[in-house]
Amino acid sequence: MFKKARNKSLVSDVVEQIEEAILANRFNPHDRLPSSRELQTIFGASLGTIREAIAILEQRGLVEVKKGAKGGIFVREASTEPVTQGLGLLIRQMKISPRELAEFREIVEGGMIRIVVDNVTRKDLRRLNQFRAKFRKCLNRGSEGWKDFLKTEVELRRMIISLAKNKAFEAVLRAIHDNIFEYGSYYLPGNNALIQEAYDDWMKILDAIESGDKDTAEKVTRDHIERFSIHLEEGRKRVETNLLQGR
Repeated sequence: MFKKARNKSLVSDVVEQIEEAILANRFNPHDRLPSSRELQTIFGASLGTIREAIAILEQRGLVEVKKGAKGGIFVREASTEPVTQGLGLLIRQMKISPRELAEFREIVEGGMIRIVVDNVTRKDLRRLNQFRAKFRKCLNRGSEGWKDFLKTEVELRRMIISLAKNKAFEAVLRAIHDNIFEYGSYYLPGNNALIQEAYDDWMKILDAIESGDKDTAEKVTRDHIERFSIHLEEGRKRVETNLLQGR
């Protein structure tokens, strides 16, 4: 299956060969690969090269190294987790601007909500409508209510993503929604007017989903994201101004 590593970069050669074998389904999820010592002999490379290659494959989410008597190098089952974690890290470190996030979200979430309207069942609607009361509890509570509102919104968005039944949406949007709280809590202390505005948007979105109105669901979703982006940008400018003025 494998041959002697010949590339200028032995590590890259080993990585490419093992990766190709996994992606070609010559190994099944949870299969044990040859040990590091065995791979060293197969590839004709140093143990250090093999260990570095395995570390890269582990970072890519292709293999998992287990310790102990039953340990070894195992093929991981395909998962959206590496994508979610990588994007989540970019958001938490604020390497993606609120404007960039908003542009992406308006297009993707606007389309996704239409799929959700098509997929939603009566059971789903009962679960969705439980969020109405949760949002109401956040009204007129100032910054504390705003924090609770953002957390509830993340919870609701997770459910909406699951209703789309699409792994691509799940991989990307879950990372955004799980981490966008970092922006909201940092740039926006929140107030009753902001909570009320967001609450009104969500009531319209839930109403549209319940009535099967895809056009309204998409429009309000996109408008809601756009307004949130504007508030974030204003909040960012205030924070930066205060920092420059030493407040």
